[in-house]
Amino acid sequence: MSLYNNIVKFMPTEMREKISNLRQRFVAIDERFKAVDRVFSIIDERFQNIDKTLSGATVVANSNQSPAPSLNITPIVKPISDLVRDSVEQVKKMRALGYANTHLVTYHNLALTPDEENLILGAGIERLYRVNGNHESTSHGKLDRINESDMPEKLRDNEALVICDPVFDAVYHCVGMHPKVRLAVMRKNVAIVPPKSEYISPPEYETMAFDDIHKISVPLHYTQISALKGDYLEFGTWFGRGFYRNYHLFSKLLTNGKFYAFDSFGGLSKPLENELEYSNGCFEEGSHFCNLASFKANGKLVNAPVNDITFVEGFFDQTLRGHHPSEYGLKPRSVSICYIDCDLYDPTVDVLEFVSELLEDGALIYFDDYRMARAANKCGEYDAVRRWLKKNTNFGLVDLAQNDWTTQWCIFNRYTDD
Repeated sequence: MSLYNNIVKFMPTEMREKISNLRQRFVAIDERFKAVDRVFSIIDERFQNIDKTLSGATVVANSNQSPAPSLNITPIVKPISDLVRDSVEQVKKMRALGYANTHLVTYHNLALTPDEENLILGAGIERLYRVNGNHESTSHGKLDRINESDMPEKLRDNEALVICDPVFDAVYHCVGMHPKVRLAVMRKNVAIVPPKSEYISPPEYETMAFDDIHKISVPLHYTQISALKGDYLEFGTWFGRGFYRNYHLFSKLLTNGKFYAFDSFGGLSKPLENELEYSNGCFEEGSHFCNLASFKANGKLVNAPVNDITFVEGFFDQTLRGHHPSEYGLKPRSVSICYIDCDLYDPTVDVLEFVSELLEDGALIYFDDYRMARAANKCGEYDAVRRWLKKNTNFGLVDLAQNDWTTQWCIFNRYTDD
């Protein structure tokens, strides 16, 4: 210790303080390791006691020895999982919203305990649809388990399905990737919803006070401080997680605007060859599926006024290309937020051409897959943006914020040299 003190006293004050803080941290860490060591000692002692008990309980063949003491072991009963319980409650909520014929759908082979199956049957749920292959399973009760191959024929008109699966978004993908199932879901107007409404939008977003909104994100703060009040357009809405969250937050700021949801509502269009390769298969045709019935049902689950929202269904080469914005009630420079989640190059080109005269100065544009597909030539969203700016030399984008590495929020403006 004296050597340490002799060395330290010649050091600058700031360095001495840093070293002192480090020593204190090491002492604290050492104490924590000692505490962990004591816990493991206790656990080890308890395991030794269990071993002794089990050794004493061993049945010995020698009749001269006394019989082994009997062990009173309570069998372990698997509790009803939160997933099953949440899914059953969501079925009840859907029925209260008017979807009387609501049942379950799963992606994995859902192994139900007798108690879970009784809970499901007790709620009047009769069907469990299973996508992504045929699975062998034993039914404890009378639940009708329907495999993917039988779904197109057995789906009922206007049926609603709650996803009883931990990877709930995989069901949307899988339905989209199976052409017959996808067409049946669309044709029969089947609504597919997550097991919990919170997966779509947190309930606190709906009731958040105006003065607290700017704390959520930089784009919200920018919108508030820049007095943007116009329309909100989203292109590529999937099952509504982005759209309905943004509705609850931005609608408190965009007081003069309307909300528009543009989507094929039939999954992704066919990607270009490089887009599929450079996205490692993420942008496969039909993926990111969510039909319009499901999208609207998700909105109702989070109390969004779906009757006040404009839904435009169809691939963008059919709904945007060759169509004037006035057909949808949109006016020049009326759009404050343009949220683009098209994934692919071609639909992004269609969107940017469509909104060119709609964006107000200072509007926000969001790109969800800005850096996906290697940001390569004629791949994904980035190159569509690059070519759009090259074509419109007076357009400019200023980077504002990122949600993660793939995304980009930008401030749009028209610039002149005067």
